[in-house]
Amino acid sequence: MMRKTAGMAAVLMSAAVLIMQSLQGCTPFFWTSKSQTLLTSGKMVGRNTIQGDTDIFYRDLWDAVYMVSRIKGVIRQESRARGYIQLDVLSTIMDIRIIRMTKKINRLRITVKNEGEPRIDMAKEVFSKAIAEGARLSEK
Repeated sequence: MMRKTAGMAAVLMSAAVLIMQSLQGCTPFFWTSKSQTLLTSGKMVGRNTIQGDTDIFYRDLWDAVYMVSRIKGVIRQESRARGYIQLDVLSTIMDIRIIRMTKKINRLRITVKNEGEPRIDMAKEVFSKAIAEGARLSEK
């Protein structure tokens, strides 16, 4: 049984490497746990937006995003059902969306709105922390 699981993990990692090579400008994130390998690729899709797809459960991803949002700033609006949080972080408005792509894949999209230069570094930080926390919650 253990041998079969290790073989499956190796196949998944090989497939992920091939997929990542075709995604130019993406930042891959890998988390491994006892039962699964989580794969998320994050990329900038605009001057002020970062997004990525993940196989973290919607419930766990929402809990992670909510927790990180409460730590980072003040939540202005939220809707768990719509997968939406609007956050005020250091005079920057951050819109966070969780979009169900398929039954197993969810998309996390973070957009920052600022008067001056977009603070994409803040979006990247929230994105990576939310994915890491979501992966931790998923393995429980």
